[in-house]
Amino acid sequence: MKMKVKAHHPRPTLLLLANPRPQRLHRRDGEEHLASFGKASRVSETAGCVEEHARQRRTAAIADAVLVRFHLDTSATAVEAWSEARLQFEPRGWQVEYRQSLREAIADLDPRAAHGLLAEYLTPDDVFVDVENVLLYNVGTAVFAPVVAVGITCRQGRAPDDRHHVRYRVVESPLAPGGGALIGQVAADLGTGVPKTAGRWWAALRESAVTPQPFRQSAGSDAAFTVDVVLTSPTPARVRLPGLLKPLLDGLISCFHAHDSTNAALLPKRLAAHGLPEHAWDLLVDSATSGLGTRPLVRPYRDGIAWNPADDRCDAFRVVLQAGSPWSIAAELREHVPEAAAPTPW
Repeated sequence: MKMKVKAHHPRPTLLLLANPRPQRLHRRDGEEHLASFGKASRVSETAGCVEEHARQRRTAAIADAVLVRFHLDTSATAVEAWSEARLQFEPRGWQVEYRQSLREAIADLDPRAAHGLLAEYLTPDDVFVDVENVLLYNVGTAVFAPVVAVGITCRQGRAPDDRHHVRYRVVESPLAPGGGALIGQVAADLGTGVPKTAGRWWAALRESAVTPQPFRQSAGSDAAFTVDVVLTSPTPARVRLPGLLKPLLDGLISCFHAHDSTNAALLPKRLAAHGLPEHAWDLLVDSATSGLGTRPLVRPYRDGIAWNPADDRCDAFRVVLQAGSPWSIAAELREHVPEAAAPTPW
């Protein structure tokens, strides 16, 4: 039985319990009640009700011994959740219910309360992850569209416990991602529209990329960085920003790598076949703007190519959407300063 709550009532706290018949823990009148959302039992109003109440008491008695997989707290302006494991792109088991609960809670956020979104992920481990995947793509980008009218900030930090925490909060304007020394920056006109793939973004931005002079490789092979982007559009209200983020970030970050020359016999042909400039290979292997280092940046994938920038080292990014003509972009990458971009305490 799916629980519905009116908008003016406090939203429920949801828990998924790891038992054969999943149950949801919700709050009502200051008390906690367990309600089965498996197949409902049909009971009479007499003996059946007594039996059902006894079952609920037995369930409540063992609730502390049941493994809790995830937990959500929601309001009109924020969704906070923790889970025992990071949400995967193709969830299985309890993560399917977790993802659906996140989608429903985010869809209930009030886009009129403000115009941007702050999304945060706190991890208990040192595994490198793409923060935009954990916070956006693994949940599903469509649900975020109403609350990112003027932009979004995503950032990650260290969890205070062994759980994986996420928070989505509607804000007046996207917060700055923080950052230290400049790694590089770009500024480019995009013509009549935005590129659709990482390769096209890279081609549109690469020749405008600049790094501090005298050049130094600002970030080591495992150092973190931040990204700050201003995207100008003649029709910002029509832009589906969540769907643009992945190819935009991949293409932008790739501008500050150099390719390590692997697959030199095959890749130039693949690049040309995908409509990239004739000198694309020369730009790929040029280290003049490789502030993020040299790596196998591009590889053959099926009949095409796949881009492999170090976006898992991006600890925070902001993308601001503003009105203007024509389409254009200005962006910078900076070394990560933990205290400048760290999520606030929860």
